[in-house]
Amino acid sequence: MDGLRELTVVEDPVFLSYLVSCLRAEGIEPAVLDHHTSAALGGAVALVRARVWVAADRFERARWVLAQATEGEGGA
Repeated sequence: MDGLRELTVVEDPVFLSYLVSCLRAEGIEPAVLDHHTSAALGGAVALVRARVWVAADRFERARWVLAQATEGEGGA
């Protein structure tokens, strides 16, 4: 995946939606991989998680957004 970096791996679909919304609000369009597989299994399989990737040139800002979103979720 040229030009992309993995930001995080998310198991919670609600937090995933929140994080994607926060990233988009900052002008960062995330690529969410494995989301459909994870959702199809209802998140029941811990080995299947949604992976969030962002453009490499926006990675540092995306890390800040992730930290803010995690803090806002009570450390989720």
